Amino acid sequence: MRIRESGMPVEEMWSTFFNVQHILDELQINNTLHNVLEIGSGYGTFSISASKRIVGTFFALDIDKKMIDIVKTKAILNLAPNMEFLEKDILKENTGISKGTIDYIMMFNILHHNRPEELFAKSMELLSHGGRIGIIHWRSDIETPRGPDLSIRPKPEQCLEWAIQHGFRITKSPFILEPYHYGLIIEKP
Repeated sequence: MRIRESGMPVEEMWSTFFNVQHILDELQINNTLHNVLEIGSGYGTFSISASKRIVGTFFALDIDKKMIDIVKTKAILNLAPNMEFLEKDILKENTGISKGTIDYIMMFNILHHNRPEELFAKSMELLSHGGRIGIIHWRSDIETPRGPDLSIRPKPEQCLEWAIQHGFRITKSPFILEPYHYGLIIEKP
């Protein structure tokens, strides 16, 4: 699942775009969650902090071996033993995760993919009943210092449409995550 060019900068710059703890709070990633999957873990900007908030296993999935290696190293350095690492293309390969066993899926800055609808379909399979997806993405209504081209950034309304088409219900309507992102939460009934 290679996505279209995201304009992802070097890690030092990337990490300045996010208030990680605030975003995890807003997206309700906490100790009520058991199994969490992050699709496209990248540098692990959210992975380590999220893994420390949950009570089960945190699955960091990325198609890029280099990114998985970075997150593995961070997990060791930050004492995050509840993490598993999946170097996979979630749309082409079996993840090894049993259907219906994930409580929460993190889809952070990946919905500018060529086929985002397939991510919703795959997520529906993996989520338990009542399982949620937290989404953040670059805003398309403002210029940002990096990120994918404005023309391929999904608007919050588009994400809601995809979610509803795939049978999800909205549990937290789109909201702004200053300075450059928005977020929302959807749920599998």
